[in-house]
Amino acid sequence: MLNRPSDRSRAGAVLVVLLVCALASAVIWLGPGILNTRAGGDSPFLLQRVHELSANLRAGQFPARWMPNAAYGLGYPFFHFYAALPYYLAAALHQIGFDLLVAIKLTQTLGMFAAGGAMALYARRWLPPLGVVLATVAYTLTPFHLVNVYVRGDSLSEFYAFVW
Repeated sequence: MLNRPSDRSRAGAVLVVLLVCALASAVIWLGPGILNTRAGGDSPFLLQRVHELSANLRAGQFPARWMPNAAYGLGYPFFHFYAALPYYLAAALHQIGFDLLVAIKLTQTLGMFAAGGAMALYARRWLPPLGVVLATVAYTLTPFHLVNVYVRGDSLSEFYAFVW
């Protein structure tokens, strides 16, 4: 199948991109629990947000707008005002049987791969295969991209904005 040099280099480029995305998201899976974002993030809120959205979906509420147990039980219109697409993905993963924490980690990992893949698709219009790899690696390892997951922790929607 991969007889021509251009096919082999394209397959190698895809492999390098996948490897970089996997390495960039590996820390998400290391250790028990969720990332502890001591540097100013509030990653535990991811648990609450995905749990609340999952409960809303289980109750047949779509689109969900309200987090009834947030704000000390007073409720909060989080999903009405905040970009909720990645939370829907995490809640859907939770609904099909994944543990809440695993669903969040999968969502973060899929975001890393989706952003890298989007950059590769964008860059291949103008760059040769090596340029695509370099652009994708640079984009995946951009400090702000990684800060959204590893420092801020709760900015799942902002992290997913890197896909688009």
